[in-house]
Amino acid sequence: MKKFVVFMLSVFLLVCCAIGFMACTGGGNDSGDTDKPSTEEPNNPNNPDDGDNEGGGNEPEISKISVGAYIDGSLYQTVYTDENAGYKIETPVISDDITTNPNSERYFYGWFMDKNFQTPVTDDTVFKEDDSIYGTWIDVYSNDFKYSVSQGEATITGFNHNTATVVVVPCYINSFPVTTIGSNAFKDKTMIRTLIICDGIETIQKDAFYNCDSMNKVVVPDSVTDLSGFRFCSSLFEIEIPSGVTFIDINAFTGCNSLTSIELPSSVTSIGKGAFAHCSSLTSIEIPSSVTSIGHSAFYNCSNLTSIEIPSSVTSIGESAFVSCSQLTYVTFEANSQLTSIGDYAFDGCNSLTSIELPSSVTSIGESAFAHCNNLTSIEIPSGVISIGSSAFSNCDSLTSVEIPSGVTSIGREAFNGTAYYNDTNNWENGILYIGNYLLNGNSISGNYVVKEGTLLIAEAAFENSALTNISIPNSVTYICSSAFRGCSSLTSVEIPSGVTSIGDFTFYGCSSLTNIEIQGSVTSIGDSAFSGCSSLTSIEIPSSVTSIGRFAFGRCRGLTSIKIPSSVTSIGESAFVSCSKLTIYAEAESKPEGWHFNWNPNGRTVKWGYKGN
Repeated sequence: MKKFVVFMLSVFLLVCCAIGFMACTGGGNDSGDTDKPSTEEPNNPNNPDDGDNEGGGNEPEISKISVGAYIDGSLYQTVYTDENAGYKIETPVISDDITTNPNSERYFYGWFMDKNFQTPVTDDTVFKEDDSIYGTWIDVYSNDFKYSVSQGEATITGFNHNTATVVVVPCYINSFPVTTIGSNAFKDKTMIRTLIICDGIETIQKDAFYNCDSMNKVVVPDSVTDLSGFRFCSSLFEIEIPSGVTFIDINAFTGCNSLTSIELPSSVTSIGKGAFAHCSSLTSIEIPSSVTSIGHSAFYNCSNLTSIEIPSSVTSIGESAFVSCSQLTYVTFEANSQLTSIGDYAFDGCNSLTSIELPSSVTSIGESAFAHCNNLTSIEIPSGVISIGSSAFSNCDSLTSVEIPSGVTSIGREAFNGTAYYNDTNNWENGILYIGNYLLNGNSISGNYVVKEGTLLIAEAAFENSALTNISIPNSVTYICSSAFRGCSSLTSVEIPSGVTSIGDFTFYGCSSLTNIEIQGSVTSIGDSAFSGCSSLTSIEIPSSVTSIGRFAFGRCRGLTSIKIPSSVTSIGESAFVSCSKLTIYAEAESKPEGWHFNWNPNGRTVKWGYKGN
């Protein structure tokens, strides 16, 4: 009996040791690979039952729910949340994809609320009991990419796959870090619908994805700082520009006509040439205060863009920047604007624009800047403007009031052609600055003409090709612009008033009947071809105030017999007196002024006085 008791006691001790060993080793239950499905409740911070409950039975019952996380149709993990967490979950972390392992050949696409992977899970997504989330792996085939290596970094130069609809651009190829996607690398890959660019890539070069016209979604990582390359991706409707990008490059999104809106980060300082041209579905864009320049044709033909606010940081609006933005109704400028110039054709064809107030910092309005804005009824030209380009407001046929400030020194030809105000000569008052071909119908004027007292400026081509014989210019005129009397072949005499300081290019070009011209002593420069072709002109006195004579200034003045050049002249342009076969030049200068060139003087001798041309 004693032996039996000892035996049973030994068995009991052995059983206890076995049970203790199993408890210490987890009972032999292998947890397995993390990629295997698991329904075990993890130690989730959102799970209120984790840890010891020291509150006893006095704690209120907390409602908790479970959410299934599925990857490619299989349950990956069950996660838990409760009312304290607002029924929001922490999505399971997936490791060992190509973003963390250069040797991996797969990319985790992310967590979504639907099996078609269209609605991503966000930090604000709220769940209920038995909800599910879905993820998927995307295979990455590094061998499909062509690449080059320089200084240990890879540039992707091509893509061999022609049928892939979802493409992941890896951040490693054969263990080389990829930093650049090269120009035309994915050109004409029209099957790509979704593009994912892995973190680590810094540069997307021009036309990298040219004409990928089925691509509608692009994921760009924060590592990208140089962004271009999506020209004519006509299905692209969504892209987020990373905060490290400083420049929207030339033609970056040209022809992306499905893009409806885009947010530019505050890091962007300039918008390049054609950056958003032909984005015909773009309805709005906010230009950050970091931007200093808007490039040539940047928003050309964005026909659904309705409003734009130009921040005070912008100093220039490039040529054709908003041409044919036919729905553009509102253009506003922030206070304290630094804008100095409105480029040529900048708002040409913006025929929904009814009014615009330019900032006081603007000094020049370019050629055709507001041409064909046929609903523009009013515009205030700032007092600092000194030049208005040719056709700047042409065909603005609703424009009824314009006040031109006294500082304007140049108005281009046809600047107000076709405007209601300038077609009505009865609106003229003293001080009007503009006298022009289309305002006065100058090309139908004949005989003598008296410019109204108070006029300050005769515009470019104001009387070009008219039958004018004589003109009286009041002393109030201070500027006679280029080509003002060009081709007035019947004009016989003219007196330049004392307030005029320069005679512009081609001002009297081709005035073949001009026999007498008197230039007052305030003129300092005579422009290129200013008197070229004035074949009846026999003499002219150049005042001592003149310092420069332009190229071909008196070319083909075949009747000119003598001319005295004062010592104040320091430069004479090439061929200034070409084909003046009767001319004798008397020069007061002791030495040859810079730039003296006479085509009919083969020896290039210094002219002092009495030199006879041939």
